[in-house]
Order: sequence, then C-alpha cells, then structure tokens
Amino acid sequence: MSSRRRRREVSPLTSAGLIRFYEGKEIEVIKISPYMLILFAAALIAFTAIAYLIGL
Repeated sequence: MSSRRRRREVSPLTSAGLIRFYEGKEIEVIKISPYMLILFAAALIAFTAIAYLIGL
C-alpha cells in the first residue's frame, strides 16, 4: 500500500466532533522539583500530626 493511500485511523470520539486530550491546546503546568515536593509532603504530615495531638 502506498503512503498516499493509507488512511489515518479515526477513533469514534474524533469522528463525533470531540478531540483527543493530547490534541488540544497546550496548558501551563506548575513545575516543582522533587526535593520541594518531598519537603512540602513532610511539612503537611508534620502539621497534620501536630494538629491531631493538640486536638484541633
């Protein structure tokens, strides 16, 4: 089969007028380093533990 005759596979959602999620507009994402993520998680755990012990 030549490359001209090959048809792009169309999913049912795209034929219904809906687009696949990766074909949409690019969105901005928040970039957080792994170190900051672990630090934030540890702080949240510590805050929750302290609030539980105090009785808040």
